[in-house]
Order: sequence, then C-alpha cells, then structure tokens
Amino acid sequence: MVVLVLILAATYFPGSRAYPDYWASDSGRGEQQCDAHPTEALRGSPHGSPLPDSSVTIRALQADGTDAMQLCPGMSYKVLVTFPERRRSIITASSGSFDDTTYLWGSRCPNLIVVGPTLPVTSFAKLPTEVHARLNIPCNGSAGAAANRAAVEQLVVAVTSTSARGSLRWRSTSKSFPMSPSCGNAQCG
Repeated sequence: MVVLVLILAATYFPGSRAYPDYWASDSGRGEQQCDAHPTEALRGSPHGSPLPDSSVTIRALQADGTDAMQLCPGMSYKVLVTFPERRRSIITASSGSFDDTTYLWGSRCPNLIVVGPTLPVTSFAKLPTEVHARLNIPCNGSAGAAANRAAVEQLVVAVTSTSARGSLRWRSTSKSFPMSPSCGNAQCG
C-alpha cells in the first residue's frame, strides 16, 4: 500500500520527485544514464536549476588515508564526500563501481549512490554530513566507455544535493581525478 501511495505521489505531484531516488529512476525521461544529474528545473519540483556548490568537498583517499592525486587502473579508493549540513544527495562516478556502502542505488548502476531515499524512509535527522564508499577503478579506466578517450584520462565524481533547511534549491559540484596509465594493479597486465 505504501508503495502504491508513493507511485501515485510521484505521478500526480512532480515535486515529490525531488527525492534522489525519484530522480535516479524517473522513467518519464526514458532510460537514464547512470551518471546523470539534474541540469535544469523540473516542472513542479521545488528545487529549480542546480546552483554551483563550493561548500561540498570530494576526496579520493588511498589505502593509507592520504589524498590520491591521480587514480590508477585496477585499484580501489575511498571516496569521501563531506557536506556542510545534512543533505539528501546523488553521488556518481563517471567510471568504476562503488561498494562498501549502504547507499548503493542498485546493480544496474554500480556507479550511483543515493543518500536519503524515500524507501526506507530516511528522516532528516538521520541524513549524514559525510558519505564514504569504496570506488573500484576498472583496468581500462572506463566502465564501458573505452572508446571515449576523455573517459580514460579522467574520472569525475559528481554530487547533486539538497537540504531540508533554508533553500530547497539543488546544489551541485564535481571533481575530476586524472587517471594515470603509468600506475596500476598487476592484474591489469
């Protein structure tokens, strides 16, 4: 019954699509790319067009906890996203797959994290100010985009978020990490 109510709410009240899981699974826009983020205001949504957000930090950490200045094919990194306050968010990587997180969206999009979904209901008080997940980089530096040279040269972690306090406006930021072909896991050959 709860699922039916949520489906009806999403259909008849587009503002309810503001939850990150509604954005990630909105079939009204067709098959969504796994690293897609809102780029414009959606009719009926209270969030408007995303604004740049320099208050969110994105880091990739090596096994020893130091910042990775470049990423190596076949290796894993801890991605750490820090918000200035509790937020619902969509976090994506342009390549690779996340694991070791409670926020993974699903098997169709292993590079997509949804924080603060509608089900199970996440109260604002339980939303995190920090999200961390292990990101596994494929040997070719790209998840299905090896023909796209730009995808091999850098990996982009993008974040779109909204707060329940003050403005409900979408906020977005991203960080590009260079991929280094000179390093990598021995399993990559």
